[in-house]
Amino acid sequence: MNFTKTKNNYKAIIYFIIIFLVLACFFIRNHPIVLFDTDDWGYTGSTREALPKIEAYNPSKVLPETIMPLVSSLGVNIFMPFTNDYISSLTIMNGLVVSIAITIYIYCFYKLIKKYFKFNDFTLFGISTLFLLLHFIIFRNGMSDNLYMFYALDPTCYYNYIIPALLNCSLVMYFIADGTFNKKNSTTKISILVLLCYLAIFSNMFQSIILAVYISLSLLFDYINSKDKKIFKFIKNNYSRLIIIIMWVVQHIFELTGGRADSVGNFSSPIANIKTTLSYFFDTMMNCNKAFKCIILACIIMFIFESFKEKLYRRNLIKIIPISALLTIIYLILLCSVTFPYYISRIEIIFGFVFYILIAICLTLSLSIKRWDLLEYLLPLILFILLFETETTGVTFKKSNVLNIPYQNCIEIDNIIINQVKEIDKSGNESGTIYIPKFETGDNWPIGTYGVERISRTLYSHGIITREIKLDYEFSNEMYEKLLAN
Repeated sequence: MNFTKTKNNYKAIIYFIIIFLVLACFFIRNHPIVLFDTDDWGYTGSTREALPKIEAYNPSKVLPETIMPLVSSLGVNIFMPFTNDYISSLTIMNGLVVSIAITIYIYCFYKLIKKYFKFNDFTLFGISTLFLLLHFIIFRNGMSDNLYMFYALDPTCYYNYIIPALLNCSLVMYFIADGTFNKKNSTTKISILVLLCYLAIFSNMFQSIILAVYISLSLLFDYINSKDKKIFKFIKNNYSRLIIIIMWVVQHIFELTGGRADSVGNFSSPIANIKTTLSYFFDTMMNCNKAFKCIILACIIMFIFESFKEKLYRRNLIKIIPISALLTIIYLILLCSVTFPYYISRIEIIFGFVFYILIAICLTLSLSIKRWDLLEYLLPLILFILLFETETTGVTFKKSNVLNIPYQNCIEIDNIIINQVKEIDKSGNESGTIYIPKFETGDNWPIGTYGVERISRTLYSHGIITREIKLDYEFSNEMYEKLLAN
């Protein structure tokens, strides 16, 4: 038995358990992901077929629209017997799932750095922690309501954007470190990768580009560097990556047939839309933390310098990462310009672009540590400074709900609504009226008047009520004034 290797494995296990526990505290205790708005009620209790479907509202969103109801059902069945509280059970499960996804994402980064630089454990854990901290620092500018890379507007957006982004990014880092469908891998590992690639591509157009652009560039660079330029032989040897690219193209064909594409398509003035999108993008990036801007500038200079000094296998990576970032943001700008230009200012939309920037920063640091040992000694000091850059005495980060209100208020509103529905169910009536807060929007978003039936359907699907009840609504100004008014 290799005791040194076993000891190192235990160190890594302990490190990632700590990372998971810190994240779980953040997403369960400090910034819970609480079911609240009409979209949450709709997608929490309603699943779909696990295949893309032509002319559906979201034809290719297989990952979010299967995983979200599955996770919710697990939350109710696992935690509700202990909490005896429906909303808390869902909140705990959402926090755990997001924390697990981020932990896996950091682990894939750890494996990438370990493969390319062979640092000792101390340095590997330090750079991995730096990578994680940068996600919380990049958009931190004020004493309160700061954005961070794992932020989303509501649970629905976590499953539609953040989790697909984490999956696509994790696959990219895994493939960089291990190769795409390496024949040395076991059948089990390859079959799991096939499933994950399917879910990554058929998740969200804004996120699938992360994997698609890397796979395309890795193919291109492999062909350029190959001695045998016979195209058919190259295709035969790389068919798995070509299938991923074909799947990505098919995803777009499916999406063009969907109801969502009809409702958001904006082709009236393409040039004007691109200009507007670019304006939103530059405004967003200019809002980055000032220290982070300095880090980017320093890394660009060092990145160019290091790229000429590295061995071929690292030099290819050094080229692919910035090109991937550029192609990703070009794609996102074009996609937002034909949907909603302001989407580009949403953190979860530009996750892929920022991911490639963060990878470039950490690669640059790793290359520099290889060349200058002094940086390795300074790593704990850098981490200590960055750690306290993520915290303030105020409310540091924005709340994960569309109104940015305390999560306790969201939970109280949910429970008021749920108790009303349960009372109607107990009375034996097939229909009834519930009170909801009045908002100054046409459809009463975020608790839309069109969505009360979703509440009934979701509560029934999770066994909270005994049958699906036809619900009507009345507005309650008192509820709004008590829980929502500033």
